[in-house]
Amino acid sequence: MGLRFAFNYAWRSLRLGGQRTFLAIICIAFGVMSLGAMQSLSTAINRSFVENRVSAGGDASLNWPDGPIGPEQQAQLEQLKQTGVIGDYVVYSAILPSMLKPAGADHVIFSGIGYGIDPATYPLLGELHVSEPANATMTDLFKQPDAVVLSEVLAKQHDLELGQELVMLLEQGTIPKRLKLVGFVDRVPNMNADSLFFSLETANSLDGKAALNSVRVVWGQQGPQVAALEQAGWLVSVVSNEPSNTAAFFNMTLRGAGVLGLIVSGIGVANTMQVVLARRRNEIAILKTLGYRGPQLLLLFGLETTLLGLIGSIFGALAAVLIGDQLTGLFERTSAFMLPTVVDWRILAAAVGLGIATTLIFGMVAIIKANAVRPGSLLRTGPIEVNPTTRRAMLGLYAGLGAMFALVASISMGSFGAGIIVFVGALVGLALLNWLFQGILWLVAKIPLPGYWLRLASRNMQRNGQRATFAIIALAIGVFTIGFSATALLTVKKQLDLRADPNTDLTRALWMITAPSDEPQVAAMLQQLQQPALEPIRMLEVTIALPDSEDGPIQAAARSRDQLADLQLTEGEWQAGVDEMMFETWFFSDIPLGSEFAVIGSNQKLRLVGRYDATGSQASSPIVISPAALQQLPVKRGSSIYILNLPINQLSTVTSTVNQALPQAFVYNEVDLYNATQMLYKSLGMFAIAVASLAFVAGVVLIANAVGLALFERRREMGIFKAVGYSTSNLLRSISMEYSLIGLIAGSFGMLAVWIAIVVLNTLQPKAKMGLDFMPGLLIFGCSIGLALLTALAVAWRPAHRRPLHVLREE
Repeated sequence: MGLRFAFNYAWRSLRLGGQRTFLAIICIAFGVMSLGAMQSLSTAINRSFVENRVSAGGDASLNWPDGPIGPEQQAQLEQLKQTGVIGDYVVYSAILPSMLKPAGADHVIFSGIGYGIDPATYPLLGELHVSEPANATMTDLFKQPDAVVLSEVLAKQHDLELGQELVMLLEQGTIPKRLKLVGFVDRVPNMNADSLFFSLETANSLDGKAALNSVRVVWGQQGPQVAALEQAGWLVSVVSNEPSNTAAFFNMTLRGAGVLGLIVSGIGVANTMQVVLARRRNEIAILKTLGYRGPQLLLLFGLETTLLGLIGSIFGALAAVLIGDQLTGLFERTSAFMLPTVVDWRILAAAVGLGIATTLIFGMVAIIKANAVRPGSLLRTGPIEVNPTTRRAMLGLYAGLGAMFALVASISMGSFGAGIIVFVGALVGLALLNWLFQGILWLVAKIPLPGYWLRLASRNMQRNGQRATFAIIALAIGVFTIGFSATALLTVKKQLDLRADPNTDLTRALWMITAPSDEPQVAAMLQQLQQPALEPIRMLEVTIALPDSEDGPIQAAARSRDQLADLQLTEGEWQAGVDEMMFETWFFSDIPLGSEFAVIGSNQKLRLVGRYDATGSQASSPIVISPAALQQLPVKRGSSIYILNLPINQLSTVTSTVNQALPQAFVYNEVDLYNATQMLYKSLGMFAIAVASLAFVAGVVLIANAVGLALFERRREMGIFKAVGYSTSNLLRSISMEYSLIGLIAGSFGMLAVWIAIVVLNTLQPKAKMGLDFMPGLLIFGCSIGLALLTALAVAWRPAHRRPLHVLREE
């Protein structure tokens, strides 16, 4: 027998396999897709968690205890470098997370940390790569005044374009700054997607306190020199060498899910191969009668299963590339990380090889079992007797398969111990769930259900055994994951919608944060809008000396306004006198009322006359002084904040009008904040639901597999039913009820698990107030039944319409 004949025979057998071949290919493809997609996503996340020293920007961070880093400290750092205490250093400005918005628009963007840098020295480690404009450098981009560079991810999330004007607000006490978006980066040292980059001059104009406040160093040939740096007056924080716990969590979760998907698909392949080869017992018997020996039969059917595994694995690898890219994009939108696009052909090649090996081993078990029996025994319809030698060979194959899965799990998880834990845990978990649902199917079959067809369906469901239970497990996991994700997402949405609901509160706040010089323009605009004149909340910084204290003076944010408005007086009395001030309740609460504070830079003193609670305040600060005191004190003026409470039906119109009139101001309203928060949670929910949908896909694949194989095993039963008068609709009704029961059981247990999780979380965290409304819960529950029903009908439709004579002839 030549190899060409064997290949043609195997290929012809696959083509003639029809639906059974298709179901086997789907099972294999799902397993390879699951493993490949999860491995790719995990690899992308792992690459975003770069080495700790690269993410931190150096081996250690330095801080100067007495304030910003000036020329004297920079000269000292240079000397430390020359003497070999440090290998190199970089000094930059780190700016706290802020809010951005396109000038004249009402779209609020929450950004991460901003970096004021000198492109000639930053970064010390890692890479800062400009993607747009092409061939541009950070030095080129920063030649433009008031320039800002964002990550591509942040720009895509918020539809920002090059050349666009942005308004930035560090905090309510600072004056908004108008910036020009001049470039995008696709790689940053710490891979944070919400980072902003400015020149040192622009950073200083945003907030003078931010000027050169951060230092990163790398060690030289002498190694870590922490003591020498501390002796020089620096506060030193050494970067940990421990790997990121977050990256380890994602690796464990995603790669474990991929291995579990491959194991579940392997079970489907095993079921398919056993029944496919059982159907061909007569063919094997005839081949053996014609003189084909064991090795030749193993070559014929082994080549067939190898081709089957190859085709399914190739389709699975292609699906892994597409789905992995989509999952990476979803995760990138929900996180603060820049994820590289990972198409690792080594991962895909390994997944393809594993898919082929899984198919071949499961197929070889069935082939060896049939090959060891005489032709006469195969031609009979009774069970096949397996001799001890064949049994040992089958056990050896199963042991080899288990070792292969354990090895794959170990390689995927990055360690032998973690791989064994995942593999054994998956087997134990699946076994326990299998026994649980086997017991439930047995119980359902024993319950006297109403109606003949329902009783028949429950008994058929029990006879399906593991094929039914594994389909239930996959569907139940999908129902639980999607149900719990929907619960979290809808709970947040409900709370945000409650705040934005005009029926709960007819007014909403509109904030206008401007420079003090814009106050006359704001007053004129308010008059034009027929709004009442408003006294702004004037933000400032004041430096005071504590009474009877050896500590130095303190610099604190303050607000100035005659009326307390949104502040609740808790102690004392407020007259807005020229020498009066108040503290928030937590701010130096041990200092008694009546104490006097010297104002640095002035001969005037301020007297503490009261304390207040700022809970719910829309512009809070730890100190309040009067406008009269503001005029006489040497303070650093900050922003002027106007707060309008408008009817919700006017909010959008007034916000747009103010944005157009004051493009240099930072104008936003409560609904803008709700929308920005809701967008974040929506993206997070979509990612969770997309991952959970893979469990639904597994359930659909296993149901399709179970239906197709059950119809083959029960073909004689179906032929007899139709021969004695049962119609096609009767058979389809029985199948529909059977798999509707499977969907019902899976949906019930999945939603029960969601309810238990909600109860546990609400008990541990009462403020969570999690809950799933009836209609969304019913929709998810209905999807479980609907998917099971539609999948079963799609697979059973054609076989159920066959004539009874054609079915019985196959026997």
